[in-house]
Amino acid sequence: MVKAQIPAISLIVFTVAMAIAQNKIDKKKVRYAAIGDSYSIGEGALPNESWPALLTHHLNENGTHVDLVANPSRTGWTTQQAIDRELPI
Repeated sequence: MVKAQIPAISLIVFTVAMAIAQNKIDKKKVRYAAIGDSYSIGEGALPNESWPALLTHHLNENGTHVDLVANPSRTGWTTQQAIDRELPI
């Protein structure tokens, strides 16, 4: 189960890292949506205690202006389900 979650977590980290790199160039606020499973949705936690919300708060406190615009994650989703649902072709 953990191996199945690694691609989703890696995708989120990569996306945020790329956004941060771009943010340092143009100093605009980075807007992102977290797409994932129970880790991203914060299963059992309040919305402001979810991983994406905590990441957003931490980055903003450290000078990287980030805006979490959506968190359509769902408990139990695989990476493929998230892609199929949120990034349809």
